[in-house]
Amino acid sequence: MLWSHDFVAEFGSPELLIRPVVKVGYGCSPIAFRDTIICSVGGPGQSVMAFRQRDGAVVWKSGDFLTAAAAPILIDVDGETQAVFLAGGTIAGLDPVDGRVLWSTPHDPGNDLNCGTPLWGPDNVLFVSSAYKAGSRAIRLSRSGGVTDVEELWFTSRVRFMFLSSVRVGEYVYGTTGDFGPAFLTALDIRTGQAAWQHRGFGRASLLYADGKAIIMDEDGDLALARLSPEGVTVLAQAKIFDTVSWTVPTLVGTTLYARDREKIVAFDLGREGPAGAAAGPAAAVSPGTASANTSAREAERPPAVFAGTWKLETPDAASASTGPRLAGLIPAGAPPMLFITQPENGTLVVESPINEGHARFYRPGGTTATPAGQAATITMKAWWVGRTLVAEGAIAANAGGSTAAREAYSISEDGAVLTIDVTGEPSGRLRYVRIRSVGSCETWPTPCKR
Repeated sequence: MLWSHDFVAEFGSPELLIRPVVKVGYGCSPIAFRDTIICSVGGPGQSVMAFRQRDGAVVWKSGDFLTAAAAPILIDVDGETQAVFLAGGTIAGLDPVDGRVLWSTPHDPGNDLNCGTPLWGPDNVLFVSSAYKAGSRAIRLSRSGGVTDVEELWFTSRVRFMFLSSVRVGEYVYGTTGDFGPAFLTALDIRTGQAAWQHRGFGRASLLYADGKAIIMDEDGDLALARLSPEGVTVLAQAKIFDTVSWTVPTLVGTTLYARDREKIVAFDLGREGPAGAAAGPAAAVSPGTASANTSAREAERPPAVFAGTWKLETPDAASASTGPRLAGLIPAGAPPMLFITQPENGTLVVESPINEGHARFYRPGGTTATPAGQAATITMKAWWVGRTLVAEGAIAANAGGSTAAREAYSISEDGAVLTIDVTGEPSGRLRYVRIRSVGSCETWPTPCKR
């Protein structure tokens, strides 16, 4: 053992995910970059941390967003290396050198259970998918003037890859959709979000791609080799290899495939010739992207005020918290007891709450954004700066028809310790939040844990 860290004991990391009703623990894989290891950790100012590989020293801490179990990836955006985290309710891009949050946008399942690794393509399109209230979306990233721009290409709630891996081949993403019902192997057009076909015969599965073929390991213990195309799937071989649930993505090294269920680990030689583990020539697994060590100067102007942080509501009693001014979408009624605010360098603002089934809010100064406000409504807001205050105006529209006006104004004290939100709506009023350095024990969360 060279070194080790206990995130909970040493850094006050939340010991469980904050929002799920059924609490789950740590599940995120680390990623190596240069001489560091980058990990999802959690907690105020340390959603992500980087440790020096040789001795475990902390290199940087960054972020106030909710965390999840999805593994991060390194991508190259127009010559700049970025670390992408599919977090609890958002997707965030960080500078792996120093941890600065470069961009962020909502992708909120309502419960922090974002589990699938994002997919990055040569066309600068990032694909993410989750179950529950999230679905699948594609966003295009580009850099201009040292700032990363985020453009959502499409979103669909009809395809939900719950927690196992998918692959992108050409213009299509392949994976098994389905959360609590039957699962279907699906081909999704990355350009439009439309499903080209669906195939029965597999449970929820993880996919790898090599040598022009897909390796499919489903949760029922069935391993298959198949060819995938926009026209359909051709199963070349299939075998039952496990008797218990298999939720772990298999690993391919040369021609040797490693897989596991809850009882055992196995290794299979998938090559026709040569010893097990021999290199298979150019048939390497598809990489999510090519990392580059190049970075460039950012020319973005700093916003007039910085709201990034973890905040706790100051309120005289619980009754006023539930009946007072409302932040639609973040909580069914009243104000969230805590806020997690991300303010990336591209000038946007993302606000999350610890409420189960809540939806992250998104503001783009100088532009208009739309985010869910509960299960049957959408809040559309145009935002702009007035001095050090971020003002947003718009409407909350019910899916069944009808809308109500909404206005919010975010401002922060000179010392950065108090966040004030003036809400105009039904009801109107002022919310006051104070900066906190710890989210406390899980028994005190809005959805508490049970020992």
